[in-house]
Amino acid sequence: MGPNPQVLAPFLTCTDRAAWALYTYGAAAGSTPYALEATVDKGQEWSAVLSAEVQPAVTETPRGAGGTLVGLVSQGPASAWFLTDCGPCSSGDPTLTATNDGTMFKSIPLPLPRDTYGLPTAMTFLNAHDGWVILRETPERSAGLLSAASDVVLTTRDGGLRWRVIDRTRRGAILYGP
Repeated sequence: MGPNPQVLAPFLTCTDRAAWALYTYGAAAGSTPYALEATVDKGQEWSAVLSAEVQPAVTETPRGAGGTLVGLVSQGPASAWFLTDCGPCSSGDPTLTATNDGTMFKSIPLPLPRDTYGLPTAMTFLNAHDGWVILRETPERSAGLLSAASDVVLTTRDGGLRWRVIDRTRRGAILYGP
């Protein structure tokens, strides 16, 4: 057991009624130790929502996002989305983890063409339903070639359950859904 992890400045996302603070502690072996806190009273009191691999700093909660955290977006005191990837995984495993109540989290894999490595680079949500993600896709056979990578924009209108590609090369293709 070593000392507690160094606490870095958090990534903050705020709405008119709530704020979320995401503390990350550096990536290792395809994942990022993190802790997520939230406040609904203008910052007077903060509570731990979930965490991974940061004991003894915060109690671990296994219901959270796995992998390396790329981004966090919130819409009020209960709705939030994590964007994650797994660098060592063969596909990059780009995943969106969502909550509508601040306690139960659902992981949703982002769509990728077969034999493609996907690296999520950005995410935003306009409201609880409409969101966008940018994925940097690289065909598996050219994984070492930066020129082979292309950025693809995905959109959702149901909070992340189904995604549609909205770029020119694969316009309108629904690649994932229940």
